[in-house]
Amino acid sequence: MQTLKLNRMVSRSNSVDPDDSLAMKKALLSLGLYDMPSYGLTEFPDEEMIAGIRTFQDEEGVLIDGVVNPNGPTINAFNRALERKHRDSLSQRGLGVEAQVVDPDRTHDIRELEGQERAILVQIENVKERIKQATDPIRVRAFKLLLKKHENDLSQVKYWLAIARGERA
Repeated sequence: MQTLKLNRMVSRSNSVDPDDSLAMKKALLSLGLYDMPSYGLTEFPDEEMIAGIRTFQDEEGVLIDGVVNPNGPTINAFNRALERKHRDSLSQRGLGVEAQVVDPDRTHDIRELEGQERAILVQIENVKERIKQATDPIRVRAFKLLLKKHENDLSQVKYWLAIARGERA
């Protein structure tokens, strides 16, 4: 499982340790909050990284300042999110102790998935509105990353709904 560990603070306004920058980008990439440039990951901080941090902070309900301290609340939230992603990955492959199997015969599973689908669609519409209203390019980029994450979530829910409905094996 991936764990995020930093040597120093990561922010736009300080000298970021190259290893920290790379680790931060990998964590953001893993969570779907960083678009890797065509030339790949570099050890240099960039606006994409800061936008991803801000989006993550917004999603997790921590102070939105684009700063990650080695022992602060944002890094703790990152590690919880990475742990959840790891557990979800194991569950989807049937390897987790807490794996949830969707039984097509149980209509409440389908209703639950349909509820998740509706909630994600509302989130997508809300983010699209925020993109239209945003004037700061960094905020626009952060909202676009958030939109991409919600669209990925929607894709997963639709996949599991198709399985629950017996439309996929």
